[in-house]
Amino acid sequence: MSEISVRAFRRRLQIVRRITGLNLRARLEYRTEFLLAILNGVLWQASVLLFMTVLVTRFSGLAGWSSSEVLFITGFRLLAHALYVCFFLNVTYVPVMIREGRVDAFLARPLPLLTQVLLNSFNVNALGDLCVAATLFGVAASTVPLDWTAPRVCLLVISVAGAVLLEAAIQLLISSAAFRQSETFTLSTWIDELMATFGNYPTVIFPLVLRALFLSVLPIAFIAYLPASVILGEQHRSSMTSILGYAAPAIGLCAFLGARLIWYRSARAYQGNGG
Repeated sequence: MSEISVRAFRRRLQIVRRITGLNLRARLEYRTEFLLAILNGVLWQASVLLFMTVLVTRFSGLAGWSSSEVLFITGFRLLAHALYVCFFLNVTYVPVMIREGRVDAFLARPLPLLTQVLLNSFNVNALGDLCVAATLFGVAASTVPLDWTAPRVCLLVISVAGAVLLEAAIQLLISSAAFRQSETFTLSTWIDELMATFGNYPTVIFPLVLRALFLSVLPIAFIAYLPASVILGEQHRSSMTSILGYAAPAIGLCAFLGARLIWYRSARAYQGNGG
């Protein structure tokens, strides 16, 4: 990387830090709303945790997965989702930004459009999401009989990053349609609810049609189930599951880069608020 590229990267990183700091200070001006937003994130994640606690205490396992292993999948997905909310949730608000004319203003500035969308506001509820998700994952990781060696920890970090990018890629693809005057917020919310409903469990418990859907059209299995299968060990890995589990982080990265390309191509077709 050239010296000019390094300076440009550092300058952009400094801008990101400053804008994020300004957004956070702006939200802190209203302390009660700030705390309620965090509480909202905690309660949302805690509702999932409560349901999973009831499930794993009432049943010994699901399709050969022990209750602690099912909890590990849930913790993995919630952690990845919480990080997605921290960094990428603003993508789902692109239709709102277009209606309010903010995208038109973004296009007149020198920063990349996607960067400005992601920095448009600070999602305070993400702090509550992340707190509960990290706690649940820590508990789940401590209950499964695993030796947390350096390679396994590295695989975990890479897999979580891939899951975050994959969820971001799905939402980027959906929001791309907003540049052609299509409402996408409802679809984004529906997809998010699908992932929250089905992504917390081993995919093998679902009918064959759903399994095929979650491996292709809506790749929910690549977010938590397949990476968790590899991390948890041999007992839950067929040869195909192993290949797909190890490939999941790369698939997440490639999906994100492809979705980003489609997103920017769609943005170039944008003709401005009101046409």
